[in-house]
Amino acid sequence: MSEIFFIIYGLLSVFFGFFYKYIFTRFLDGIPAGFGIVSIPIVIGIFAFSSGLDWIFLLLSILLFVIYWFDDLFEIPIFVRLLTIMFMTINIAVLISEYDILSLVILFSLFFILVNSINFYDGADLNFSITSILALINMVSNFPISTHEANLFYALLLFFAGFSIHNFFGNLYIGDSGSYILSSVFIFYIAEKNIPIELIILVLSPFTIIIFETISISICRIRNKQKIFMRHRFYLYQQMIDHYKDKKYLIIVFSSVLIPTITLNIVYSISNNLYILCLVLMANILIFQLIKNKLCNNFKS
Repeated sequence: MSEIFFIIYGLLSVFFGFFYKYIFTRFLDGIPAGFGIVSIPIVIGIFAFSSGLDWIFLLLSILLFVIYWFDDLFEIPIFVRLLTIMFMTINIAVLISEYDILSLVILFSLFFILVNSINFYDGADLNFSITSILALINMVSNFPISTHEANLFYALLLFFAGFSIHNFFGNLYIGDSGSYILSSVFIFYIAEKNIPIELIILVLSPFTIIIFETISISICRIRNKQKIFMRHRFYLYQQMIDHYKDKKYLIIVFSSVLIPTITLNIVYSISNNLYILCLVLMANILIFQLIKNKLCNNFKS
């Protein structure tokens, strides 16, 4: 019965979008962002089922989600965002009884990279939706989860499908809160299920190019003594938006998500050898970088 509730909730996300935009524009300035907060009931349902109703874990998760949502409303300081990522990492580690420093550092680093990578790619062009939906499908298809858990993930997929309509046609953004909440789901399951690195690469394959661009651009900005958390227009999809006045750029954007996902899934189905997966991963990144260099040079000419 509870699973039906979550699926209905996911289906209603398209109607929640209208209500959220009305409330946001009624009481706040700017384009509506932070719609990710509306997914909390589904995500907490997923956590509740997997954690065995650990109420301390669940309540702390809700609190951290809400705190991160404030960044969509008022832009909270960077150190507060870092603290929420750290506390969520510790929250997950305590739940699964992983207390060693190395595990915490690895979880925190992956969490931090994933949150910021997804957040920087949150645009009104289905970037977030396509990558998130593909990653969730990868999780349901490959993670060792029960039928009940899979049904809750389907509810989350329906939620993102409803959000996509508003994102593409109505300028509604998932926001920092959505990036944080979705990353929490991935980190929780990677840690709780003790997923091997081969499967982590596969599940996160839709984020391959997003993560690569975020890391490479951040390194360049640090080298140039620029603030890495400030908004910029260095991502390829942003430069293509500035260059093309129509939606032609979406072909490249969607290809950069679909090609790594498809190639890594094919390779994994044939052989789950870590070295082969890493080679295919690197090949995807290299090809993308060559295409990006070519396009950016054309933009400048």
